[in-house]
Amino acid sequence: MELDEIVVLNKERMTLTDAVQRNILRDLGERAPECGGVLGVDRNGTVSAWYFDITGKTSSNSYRPDVNTINRVLSEEWQRVGIYMAGIVHSHAAGKRVPSCGDIQYGIRILKALDTVDAFYLPILEISPSGPTLFCHVLSQNPGGKYLCRRIAYSVAMRTSRNDDLTTISNIHF
Repeated sequence: MELDEIVVLNKERMTLTDAVQRNILRDLGERAPECGGVLGVDRNGTVSAWYFDITGKTSSNSYRPDVNTINRVLSEEWQRVGIYMAGIVHSHAAGKRVPSCGDIQYGIRILKALDTVDAFYLPILEISPSGPTLFCHVLSQNPGGKYLCRRIAYSVAMRTSRNDDLTTISNIHF
């Protein structure tokens, strides 16, 4: 991908399709904390793809992605249809709604390696007795070269036509 073809992500609001949201809630929300997967964006910057990393390594306090399998999915499945990695979402226990220092450091390493997006989403799915809740964060580099991770709102959109038009069906603010 050429530098002028970088997908510019919205750094104020992450937009994901309703199908992606449902799959994240199903795949991660019904498991113990510290499971995860990869978010993919289309050329418009909408999170329209989700890969559940069922072979990732998990413990009671960490999630380590299965990098080999994820890289295969990215290169053999997503890139050929115009989907680009734009984030990693994983679950945390109740009360832990923000990425850890380790999550942010890992995100920075990935963002530095990617040549397809200008930022990186780091959503956290909080697993609590009342049900799973998604808290979105974006990692970006400021003009001074410093990396910043901050919480952002998100929208859920539904495909409404054969030409892939999206209609926002909910806005989630924090």
